[in-house]
Amino acid sequence: MIFSQLQKRLRRRLFNVRKPIEGSTFTYPDYGEVECSPLGILAAIAEVRKREFRPHVRAVEELRKMGYKDEQIIVALRKAKNSTEKAIDIITSGELDTPDIDETGLDESSHLYTALVTSSTIRLGMMNPKIMLAFLNILDGSSPTATSLWLNDSETSPVISTIFKIYHAEKHVTSP
Repeated sequence: MIFSQLQKRLRRRLFNVRKPIEGSTFTYPDYGEVECSPLGILAAIAEVRKREFRPHVRAVEELRKMGYKDEQIIVALRKAKNSTEKAIDIITSGELDTPDIDETGLDESSHLYTALVTSSTIRLGMMNPKIMLAFLNILDGSSPTATSLWLNDSETSPVISTIFKIYHAEKHVTSP
């Protein structure tokens, strides 16, 4: 029942977002059916995030003046988090076709991945279906209070808190 509710919400959001830039000839293709499974929901969430990204108008105009196509501009600005300079680097270095972290997941040889999969709290918690629901709800991004809600839940809080702690500890260890 919960997956079908998420599926309906995601289907509606995917259908409503067709053009990332007004006045552009670029439109997203039809997504098709949202699969009612955890992986199907995660794939739809990643697609919704791509489609709901709104590039800054000035950055788009500046990159258009440089002769780049709208599709290149949208992808580059999304990957560069709306930074025009970084977007130019992404376009010129050929990084447009490299998959996002949403598409590839964590590198299995990374310290973060190892820390997450070796945590007994996380491994035990993953057997609880409510944890999957919490992750999907947080990743969906439609509710700004979702993280707080799940952090205050007695069943999900230990696992989600552990993930956040490990992520932040490892992020600081591996950052330059």
